[in-house]
Amino acid sequence: MNADEWIARASATLAEQGIESPVVEARSLLAYALSVPTAALIAHPDSLAPPEADALLQRRLHGEPLAYILGRKEFAGREFSVSRDVLIPRPETEVLLEEATSSAPEGAICLDLGAGSGCIGVSAALERPDTRWVLSDVSMPALSVARENARHLGADVAFAQADALAAFRERSFQLIACNPPYVALGDERLEDSVRRWEPAVALFAEEGGLAFVRRLATDAPRVLEPRGTLALEVGIGQAAAVSAMLERRFDVRIRLDYAGVERVVIAALR
Repeated sequence: MNADEWIARASATLAEQGIESPVVEARSLLAYALSVPTAALIAHPDSLAPPEADALLQRRLHGEPLAYILGRKEFAGREFSVSRDVLIPRPETEVLLEEATSSAPEGAICLDLGAGSGCIGVSAALERPDTRWVLSDVSMPALSVARENARHLGADVAFAQADALAAFRERSFQLIACNPPYVALGDERLEDSVRRWEPAVALFAEEGGLAFVRRLATDAPRVLEPRGTLALEVGIGQAAAVSAMLERRFDVRIRLDYAGVERVVIAALR
């Protein structure tokens, strides 16, 4: 079966499963199986589809996210390696990156807390080379993914295995950026593919999804320098509660994501 025929058949099957952009996904799967860019399939539609392509298609039909199958995901214009040890980078997190890069003072020492793939810290280090970034995560496998991304993208960053902020000294950072676990246990709004495939430690928190953020609200004033900034991604409907946690010690503002959701809470230490 040639490439065009395989893509037509695969995209029809993906569409039946309700998968968005089925043609794009089918083409990506076949290009990955052939180890060629997707543009090569357009230029050479008579390329033969290998048996591996059908195996990849079955993985996708069983719900495995495309990013995990391909081992990569674009974020802020760069391609990041991903595995099941890290969350898949999402467009709404680009708003957190924008706030981190705009809020960091010149020469600031910054922390990407719970770095996962490193998409925030690596991107920020590349976009703001005057700043220095430490990427921390409780998971060593996640840090391995972040190290690989820093290496192949050429970001000069440091790494630390740490559970939240307990391991860091007083007044270590001028900015902390964090996409924390904020999904409430049993939240029925969470997509099934996310629940089944992405790391639970990076997704779920107790207290309605706010337990980890509550820890940060308590400990961040110790770790931040005076007037330092804490920038947090939050879930839908959480911004007000998170702001209330922070307002005793911080001046707080909220940033909408591209869908108009209150997505990032930016807190400046008084």
